[in-house]
Parts: sequence; structure tokens; C-alpha cells
Amino acid sequence: MSFLLHQKLDVIWRWLGLLKDVRIVMLGPESAGKTSILNRLLRGTFDEKIPPTHGMNVETVAHKDLRLCIWDFGRKIVAPSDWHHYLRNTQTLIFVVDSTDPSMFEQACSELLMVLEDALLNVVPLLVLSTKCDVEGASSLMEVSNALKLSTIEARDHSILSTSALTGEGLNEALEWIEKRLET
Repeated sequence: MSFLLHQKLDVIWRWLGLLKDVRIVMLGPESAGKTSILNRLLRGTFDEKIPPTHGMNVETVAHKDLRLCIWDFGRKIVAPSDWHHYLRNTQTLIFVVDSTDPSMFEQACSELLMVLEDALLNVVPLLVLSTKCDVEGASSLMEVSNALKLSTIEARDHSILSTSALTGEGLNEALEWIEKRLET
């Protein structure tokens, strides 16, 4: 479906009250690509001139019968220790990690494990987006998964996907994954 047609249908669906509101929190290390992914989902394009997010950025993205309210947190202003205040009523947690920057994997792992310890997220599904998969030399999904210790996560629905804000690769799969989790 074309992007413009999708926007027009969103207006009609909202008017008829047919969209289900979903609260999503998107976290991850600085410069992992959170805002670029959100922009790609929102506008259907990639903008290399997007400045880093300071504080937080909240946008609404329509996908089928869902209205996804995505909270994108910038690291410069909102420290991981402060994320707890924004997690209430979260239905899906997206954690973004830059697959081209292995030097950030340890920090990303620490941040992810800290967030997962929060009682507000006990049953919230986790989707890890390994970004910039289109860049030559990017780490594989297995390498990112191992670095983030995803195999140690038990009793929580979780997955990891390769994505690219530049090409859009993996983003529709991410939306489908979220939609499927909300059906149960």
C-alpha cells in the first residue's frame, strides 16, 4: 500500500474509531538509529540530516488497525536511570543497537539488562532492532544477540531483527512482529 494512501486511510480509521492505540517505548544507546527508524516508519523515507534526539520524541505511526504511539528517548538528556518514569503502560519495548559499532555492545547490553529488570516491564514483549544492516561489515544477528546476552532472557517474549532505516529493510517485519504480539 502506498504511503500516501496509508495516511489517508489512517484519517478515516481514526474518524471511525477503528484503530487500537499501542504504547511503545524505543530505547538504546546514543546514535544507534532510533530516530532514523522512527522517521522511516512515519514518513517512509530516510533523512540523513536528522539531528540527534535531545530529551524525547513522541510520534504516532499507523499500521493496519494499530495506532503506534512510539516514545523515542535521546540519551543526552534522558539517562537510563530515568527511563523508569516513562515505562508505565508500555505494551512493547523496542531496543535499538547499531550493528556497525561493536564498541557500544557492552554499554547496550548493560542498558538493556537494566531496563528489563524494571517491574513495569515484566510481561512486555521485547523487540531488538539491529540497525544499519545494509552497511558492509555490520555484525551479524548472532553476534549482536550474543553481545546483548539475549539467550539469557527467559519468561519474556522477545526477538531480534536486522533493520535499515536507509533501505527500510526489516521494518515491516518489526511492525508485523508487534502486531502479532498484541493479538495474544
